[in-house]
Amino acid sequence: MINTSHYNLVNKMEKKHLDLKALIKGTSSRMIVVEFVKKDGTLRKMYAKVGVSRFRKKVSRKYKLSDPKTITVWDCESKGYRNINVTSVVSFNCGNKNWSDV
Repeated sequence: MINTSHYNLVNKMEKKHLDLKALIKGTSSRMIVVEFVKKDGTLRKMYAKVGVSRFRKKVSRKYKLSDPKTITVWDCESKGYRNINVTSVVSFNCGNKNWSDV
């Protein structure tokens, strides 16, 4: 017999992260603050914007842009594009929009 509670939990987690991605994309290029765990396990706080297209170049990528788990942002401190895995986001803040994974 299949344990459906596990599948329901996985579906809830995926929905939560897709909702977070939609929340981040809906910031209309305003400054956001995102805290997330990097691939190497360290915590990073990033000041970024979504929807910045001024500095885009045609380059070959090692990943799909349509990956539902990542979002591309403009890092305002290092002045470059960065990809954030929404499943590793700890907190998000943009004006009156707040999200936390605790």
